[in-house]
Amino acid sequence: GKSQSSAGKCAELFRKRLAKKEYKAVVFGWPKWESSENLSSIESTEGFKMRIEKTGLGKEAYTKVSVLKRGYLNIKGHPRQNEQISLLLLEPRSGRRHQLRIHCKDLGFPIVGDATYADDKYAYRMFLHASRLQLPLDKFYDVACPSSDFDEILKNCN
Repeated sequence: GKSQSSAGKCAELFRKRLAKKEYKAVVFGWPKWESSENLSSIESTEGFKMRIEKTGLGKEAYTKVSVLKRGYLNIKGHPRQNEQISLLLLEPRSGRRHQLRIHCKDLGFPIVGDATYADDKYAYRMFLHASRLQLPLDKFYDVACPSSDFDEILKNCN
C-alpha cells in the first residue's frame, strides 16, 4: 500500500545518504574549538561494542560536530556534579552503529550518561537525542524533536 511505498522511499533516502539527521548531545568537557569533524573509521570489537578502526577492517564514518553551549553539570547526586559540560550539535553523514558515541569519545568529549563509552553509570539516561530529521520526498519534510531535559542539566550556560 501507500505506507509501504513511503517507507521504501524513506529507506532509499537513508541508503543514498540524502536524509539529513541532526542529534544533540551533552558531553563532558569544553572543546577549545567551535566546530570540528571526525572522519575516523569504525569497526566491531567483541559483542555489541564498536571502536575507532585499528585493524584496517573498519568502515568509514563522518560526523560534523558544533558547540552550541558550554555549562556545568547539574544532575543531583552525580559524582561529576558542577564539572564542565557542553551541548553539541552532531551531524552524521554516515550511519555506523554507535558512531556518534564513539566519535565524541574519540574527540575527547564522551557523552554524559554513556555507560559503555564514557563509563558514566550515574546519569539517569544517556544525553544523546535525535533532534531533527529532514527528508526530501515529494514534499520536503523537516521534523524537529526538542528534548525537554537537556537545558535542566546544563547549568550556567554561555
